[in-house]
Amino acid sequence: RRTRSLRDIFSYLSGADLVIVNGNISLRVHPLAWVRGIPYAVIYANYQGYKREENGLGDRLKNALRGVMAQQAWANIFLGTHAEKQLGLPEESTHVVLNPVDKRMQQHYDEERGEKRGTDAPFLFAGRIIEGKGIFVIGEALEQLDGKLEVRTVIAGEGRDEERFRERTRTFSTIQGEF
Repeated sequence: RRTRSLRDIFSYLSGADLVIVNGNISLRVHPLAWVRGIPYAVIYANYQGYKREENGLGDRLKNALRGVMAQQAWANIFLGTHAEKQLGLPEESTHVVLNPVDKRMQQHYDEERGEKRGTDAPFLFAGRIIEGKGIFVIGEALEQLDGKLEVRTVIAGEGRDEERFRERTRTFSTIQGEF
């Protein structure tokens, strides 16, 4: 359930045997679970793991608390290897579940494109356009390719950082972006 009320969260935890949060360490949920002695697991779907952008002392303290909570987690589940390697969490609680590639969809795509994969196939980003999903890392990579390669990109999604990303990529000369 999604709620911001600490009272509701505390109530939901009252009968829980395990707490699983998809997205990151929640500074509302995980400390309460820890205090109540309820094991918890975290699913990290971004490239940063539990770390967030730091814009001051408060953000650094929150990241430090997230780090402590991640160290204490029953399970830290990553959807990629980058954050898992960067964070150095205990091996016994760390698991990587890679996103699968649908071979039938790839075969269909290759047939539709005349098997020209890698030449005119676009680069696709599908997801929320927010920093935590790595959109600005993609922007930096595209910036390095600009002027060297012609690349067609398709950005499918929306999010709070969409306008900032559009502004950053607007001046590319050989990178075509479609939103």
